[in-house]
Amino acid sequence: MLLADPEQTLAAHLIGVANKAADFAQMFSAEEHGMLAGLLHDLGKAEPEFQKRILGIDATSNPTPITARRWHSVTITGQWDSR
Repeated sequence: MLLADPEQTLAAHLIGVANKAADFAQMFSAEEHGMLAGLLHDLGKAEPEFQKRILGIDATSNPTPITARRWHSVTITGQWDSR
């Protein structure tokens, strides 16, 4: 079972967001686009490394390719640090 967070499955999260996005998109006749965007928006949470983090599994023995420095660079500056 894939998780979006410790208390919600990824499937339930994606479906819930998809329904809300479809409701919002109804204002401009784009319900299907809203539904699709909602279903896809967090699909990356299915990645094994994210699932380990959600479950609290220590991944230090097998670190991910995205180092803390690179992640910080992307989230703070918007630029990928390739060092």
